[in-house]
Amino acid sequence: MKQRTALIFETNTDFAKSLNEFLTNNSYNVIGISDNTQYAIELIQKHNPNIITSALKLRGGSGVKIFDFLAHYVTELEFSPLVVVISTHMNPTVRNYINTQFHNTKIEVIYFNKCDFSPQSLLIMLSLKESYIIESSKIKRPSRNSRIVKSENKPVKSLDATIRELLISYKISVDSRAFEYLVYMIKHMITLQIEGEARLTMNELYTLAADKFSRDVSTIEKGIHRLLTKAFPKIEKRSFSTTPKRFIERIVNESKTRLNL
Repeated sequence: MKQRTALIFETNTDFAKSLNEFLTNNSYNVIGISDNTQYAIELIQKHNPNIITSALKLRGGSGVKIFDFLAHYVTELEFSPLVVVISTHMNPTVRNYINTQFHNTKIEVIYFNKCDFSPQSLLIMLSLKESYIIESSKIKRPSRNSRIVKSENKPVKSLDATIRELLISYKISVDSRAFEYLVYMIKHMITLQIEGEARLTMNELYTLAADKFSRDVSTIEKGIHRLLTKAFPKIEKRSFSTTPKRFIERIVNESKTRLNL
């Protein structure tokens, strides 16, 4: 597997050092670190990295200046990095502005509050956003000072594999298209929770799955219902643990527990 490249833009030296160590230990080649906006832009032009992590407050101007540059730069070169924004204060207006800038590009953006930053959550998000599964050291949640802490070396399962394993343990049939609908919906719920977003209703989840798999909403809903009815015959009586909403919430919580999220 080709090693991915990364750039780190951060004014907190200790945090940048820890993030560098974490990415390096997880098969990334960190090719540059900067706390200056202009130099950061020069590094992007020079290296075209796969991953860019950036604070919002940098020397020489806001990190938003980097995102403005990226929005135009990637259009010219068809270059699409994954951007990880890590900030102590995540202003909704700034976040919306960044999303608007990247709307017509292929750039994916992940947001983290630095005070609640979890390396394990970053690892999961990277594995979700990229087309491969990262093998990593098992990571403990950092303290409030934003330092990254590692424990003993053990492989970490991907979120996708964890969800599938849990569904199979509940006798959910994998021989159905609806199994993939269910996996997608659960992954989406966990992704939103990691990013601190509000939870979705079942109708919203069905709609997202319908868009993803090019099906109508009723097809998704009926498929999920048939899948769970087969595994849990009592679903027709809306038993506590087997209604679609409660079952998805159960798998979401068990997946997060297994992955220490």
